[in-house]
Amino acid sequence: TGDLEISFSWREQSRAWCSPSGLGNHDLGYARSPDGGMTWLNNGGTQIGTTALGANDRIAVSDPHVVVPIPINTGLINQETQAFDREGRLHVVTSQFDEADLAKLGGCHTSTYSQRAHYVRPYHHWRGADGTGRSFKLPYYTGTSGRTKLLFDNHDTAYLILPDARIAAATAAGDWEDWRVVFAAE
Repeated sequence: TGDLEISFSWREQSRAWCSPSGLGNHDLGYARSPDGGMTWLNNGGTQIGTTALGANDRIAVSDPHVVVPIPINTGLINQETQAFDREGRLHVVTSQFDEADLAKLGGCHTSTYSQRAHYVRPYHHWRGADGTGRSFKLPYYTGTSGRTKLLFDNHDTAYLILPDARIAAATAAGDWEDWRVVFAAE
């Protein structure tokens, strides 16, 4: 047994968003389990699910778990990447359209994968030691529709491996807001 932490998003049925060929994912959720997965708590410590003693009280979309509200029509993909730094803080990277780029598409993405390659930006979200969530939009596009990968070195420098073979880095000393490309393949 031990502490478990998860991040997640929700996917709705196609009738819930503006285009059936878009992605209906929304919100960045967070839950932790202090007992190896038997009970699940939200960021504020309220129980939102349990599997203890045969119970089957699953985390639901209506539970108070959202740490970053992300609208449904932003091209958010699920299960992109998460990692822990040396201090045990959870970091999550998502990618999605921002409002300005979504407006270029008429407010609705209709060809998710080709449009994601041109208009999607990575967002870095992390949970401070006090439980406070922070988010930062990186200053460039992902360049493809794939998923990113995240890792940390021993100095808590974060490395983001973008699906187009670029690697970006940001430092803990810079509050992970000093992202720069440190490698780009031809």
